[in-house]
Amino acid sequence: MVKAGSLTKIPDESHWEITDTRSLEPISKKECLERLPMVGIGRVAFFVDDHVEIFPVNYARLGHDVIFQTGPGTKLAHLTANISCAFEVDHFDVTFHTGWSIVIKGTATRIEDDYRLGLAKKLPLTPWAPGKRGFFIEISPSAISGRRIVPTHRTKADYFDHTGSFSEVVIEERSQS
Repeated sequence: MVKAGSLTKIPDESHWEITDTRSLEPISKKECLERLPMVGIGRVAFFVDDHVEIFPVNYARLGHDVIFQTGPGTKLAHLTANISCAFEVDHFDVTFHTGWSIVIKGTATRIEDDYRLGLAKKLPLTPWAPGKRGFFIEISPSAISGRRIVPTHRTKADYFDHTGSFSEVVIEERSQS
């Protein structure tokens, strides 16, 4: 776990300043797989010629695999032949500046096997983008990792100065430059 921030005494003044009060923690592979179905929208990234392309996709989980639908175009043309790719899904809370992210690295293939295709068609998968999405792509993971930003819990003692008196707490305003 990585902790960021502190409660700092301002020199020559009688107040404290709260800086960053969050921690960065890893998420286990088991928990990553449990969190995957919570969102339904992720991003798939892969090389096209000499650059990386990233596409948002609606997805569902089938075992450890990520399944999404696509139509004719860049994704279908490049993700049908066991190509290496990355898939990312996240969730965040803008009010409390917390959240989590999961990254799956693996191989993408077009599902053509009748049994696997039958399973994919039964998934709760409804693409938001318009157009026909008749092809199913499957990302089989070689690595799954995740991490979360969580608040650091504080006690009332954190807000008292060295004399035991309650100190004014000032939250630093950060410029929007």
